[in-house]
Formats: sequence, structure tokens, C-alpha cells
Amino acid sequence: MEKLLIKQVSATDTTQEAAVICQQLLEQSGFFKNSKRLLLLSGGSCLDVAKFLLESLAKEKLLSGTMISLGDERWVEVNSADSNQHQLEARGLITLIQDNGGEFIPFLGQETKPKEATSRLNHRLHQLIEEQTSIFLLAGMGEDGHTLGILPDPYAQRFSGLFSSTDLVVYYHLADQQVNPFRKRLTLSLSALPFIAQVVIFAVGDKKQSALEHLQKKDQNLNQLPALGLYLSPGELVVITDQNL
Repeated sequence: MEKLLIKQVSATDTTQEAAVICQQLLEQSGFFKNSKRLLLLSGGSCLDVAKFLLESLAKEKLLSGTMISLGDERWVEVNSADSNQHQLEARGLITLIQDNGGEFIPFLGQETKPKEATSRLNHRLHQLIEEQTSIFLLAGMGEDGHTLGILPDPYAQRFSGLFSSTDLVVYYHLADQQVNPFRKRLTLSLSALPFIAQVVIFAVGDKKQSALEHLQKKDQNLNQLPALGLYLSPGELVVITDQNL
């Protein structure tokens, strides 16, 4: 769907307000009425939103039967402080999910090779889609327009070849021209987005203003502003921000 809905939050309580909006969207969409449901989370500031959201869902007994996973991950040791998974653990959220009847699906498991991890994740995600699982994604967006583990690439053909893969989850190593300390990544591909019923982008701070404006205007190419790929979701794309758009 091409429509974009902006939900503005205050500059002081952004994460808590964003969590309330996410829960409202989940409830309004009938997410919790579906026997098969998967909530996908992202790293960075989205983890703080996730903390408020998951604590609220646990309090209201809505985590029971809910599957939780990530939209992307850095390919690091499973116990690395740099992994989104570890940061969820450090906030006590994986224990919270499991103690309240939910299931956490890790990107980083027992596999020693990324190909093995992506094979497991692709198989599980395909299975859930076949079972008509309702999928909701809380995504972040960087000031460079990246989202999930999909980073801008000056070479459109290389970008398309990787992220338009028929695989729903892909592994890649950043090209030399791409500057980032975490060079090995697992991420949902663009091919996964049409199966995600609802996508919410959490993007706050002055540095996000320009990327948000380009997202709204759709005046850049996908390899320049990967967040444009989130329009591939069939649901209305929702942006939660403290910026004026």
C-alpha cells in the first residue's frame, strides 16, 4: 500500500507514547484474535519501545501464544553485547516473553555458519506464512534511510540482487564502500515485506527529518533510501515520529 500515516509523539515521552500507539494498532487490526501471530522487533531505539510494549502486553495477558522475533541481526557471537538479541535479553524481555506464554524465535541460534541460520529462519517464516500467520513489524529508520539490516548501496544492481532475493531472510557482508562497524548481517529481505500485514516505523530526532521527508515524497531510489521498501507491506505504513512532516 502506498499510503503513509504520520503519528506524532512528544519529544519527551517518545518511546512510551510509541508503545501505546503500537499496542492500539495491534488491537485494532485484530492481531491478537489470530491464533497464529508474529511480532517482529528491531534494534536501536526500537528496543526501548519494545520494552514498554512487551511489558504492557504481558500485563494484559496478550503475550500468551504470541511469537516474537527480530527483523534483522548482526552476525556476531550469540552472547555478544552488539547483538539485538543480547540487548533484548539484557532488558529482561526474552525471559518476559517466555514466562508469559510467548515464544521467542532467535536469529542467532546454535548455527556456526550464517547459511545455516538463514536456512532455518527461511524455513520457519515460510511455514508461518503458509499457516496464514498475522505478522506485525516494528522497524527503525536511520538518518541515511536504512531500515532493518538493509543499508543504502550506491550500486543499484548489487542492492537489488541481494535484497530482492526470493529468500525471505538473507545474509550479507557489507561492501568496502559501505561504512559501518558491523559488516556481517542477517536481515529480512524486500521479498518478506508483502507478507507483513502492518509495518510501523519509529524514527525520532532531528537527524531523521530529511530521511522522513524523502520517505514521504518518494523522491529517491530504493537503493538510496531502503526504507521505501516498507511500502511493500499491504497494510498502511505508519510512521511514529517527533518531527513535523
